[in-house]
Amino acid sequence: MHQRVCQFILSLCLVAIVAGCVSTQRTSASSAPDSMARVLLYLYLSPSHFQDIDFTISSAELTTDDSHLTSLPSLSSSKLLIKPVKVSAVEVGKGQQLIIEAYVKPGTYTGLRLGISSASKGIRAEADLNKRASLSVQETSAETVLPFNISLKKRESFVINLEWSPGDSIKKRVYFSPSIKVFPEQPSASDSLLFVSNSGSNYISIIDMTYERVIGAISVGERPMGMALNSTKDTLFVVNSKSRSLSVIDLNMFEVQRTVELMAGIEPLDITFVSESENSLDGKLYINNRHSNDVTVLGSSTQRLIRIIPVGDKPSHIASNSVRKEVYVTNEGTNTLSIINTIDDTLTHSVQVDTKPVGIVTGEDKLFILSEFAGLISTLPLSDRKVTDRVPVFDPPSRGVTAYGERLFIASSPEGKVIFLNENGVELRTLKVGKEPVGLAVDEFRNRLYVTNYGENYVSLLDIISERNIADIMVGEKPYGALKLER
Repeated sequence: MHQRVCQFILSLCLVAIVAGCVSTQRTSASSAPDSMARVLLYLYLSPSHFQDIDFTISSAELTTDDSHLTSLPSLSSSKLLIKPVKVSAVEVGKGQQLIIEAYVKPGTYTGLRLGISSASKGIRAEADLNKRASLSVQETSAETVLPFNISLKKRESFVINLEWSPGDSIKKRVYFSPSIKVFPEQPSASDSLLFVSNSGSNYISIIDMTYERVIGAISVGERPMGMALNSTKDTLFVVNSKSRSLSVIDLNMFEVQRTVELMAGIEPLDITFVSESENSLDGKLYINNRHSNDVTVLGSSTQRLIRIIPVGDKPSHIASNSVRKEVYVTNEGTNTLSIINTIDDTLTHSVQVDTKPVGIVTGEDKLFILSEFAGLISTLPLSDRKVTDRVPVFDPPSRGVTAYGERLFIASSPEGKVIFLNENGVELRTLKVGKEPVGLAVDEFRNRLYVTNYGENYVSLLDIISERNIADIMVGEKPYGALKLER
């Protein structure tokens, strides 16, 4: 699974991604020069009265002067749009949509200008339920100007959210004048955030779990994969596999504090944080390196190398238990589980497990080892460190998470499904999600399960109680990890 997940082509060209009636203009990560800034323009609906309306954005630009207050052309602007983008209230009503991803010159921008070329609304007709009526776009409504003030730096990623009210966008029943509010990215005081590492776009998406939409983005290194969180210091650590670096992010400001070159280890993938004690500000970081068959140990405060620990062949996943002061590594090539003592950073056990273990789920005083090849979920109690139980599943298990006691939620990457199991390991049902699901995070307060789909550009949002897929949240390319912050 990891060889498929880690294979990724950087030579993508400019593409238009069409989903239903909403088209997204996305710029390839490989085409972005270091001197540019990335802008992500999202759209969602306000809770006002809904109407079935489509409209086409024919132009979009950031302005750098006060021309957004007049009908005069901008003296200086930065274009966001190359091809027209069609927007549908029906599609946007299903969830927040990414409509434009583009690169602009760094600088201070004072507004967003949108050009509107056409609009229509759905009407009821006995002969044709899909019949639509054209709306008039008057000259005064052909351009929508939205003032704000932002400052963009080179290599920075920035989210601009647009809140559209379809019900307030029709005047006198035949005229279209889009009712849109603009909300530029700013650090969030929300207590519930989800971070998604977009390995194909080189940035982290920030999702507010309260509103279930993207509110920010943070540029990191090349091919960001695993993430770890020191919630006491509000610090996020991101492993950049291709650039062999570690991004250290301040979550109070949504900014990269520093980027640390990883001198040891080849193809770093995942990372886990072990604190010195409960609520400690400091601890250690452990990174599994797939091609050098070892684990790198760093100090969390200094990010300095402490030790390199050899493990088995092709270490595929890593997890930790701060109470027991242990780190666990599955080795896909040798069918073993390595157990590391974090007090002195020594390898204490090498446990034989099932064929090609690719994932670990930590439970209460036990581990669940996921063998994708064998189609098994194995239980390994930490008291005797031997596999005591094996549960076969129809869809090969890849990664997972436990919640609500000992309930298991397992992603099957080859099959594009999520498996729901109860606390006794009995499979309850499976849900189809996107291609190659890999990262999972649970919000127990809201009964939500977030699943990153590596083979597509979105996160599936599942309702755990009704066991159904309720929305797709568009993020960057090849989303890998999902990590929750609860303040």
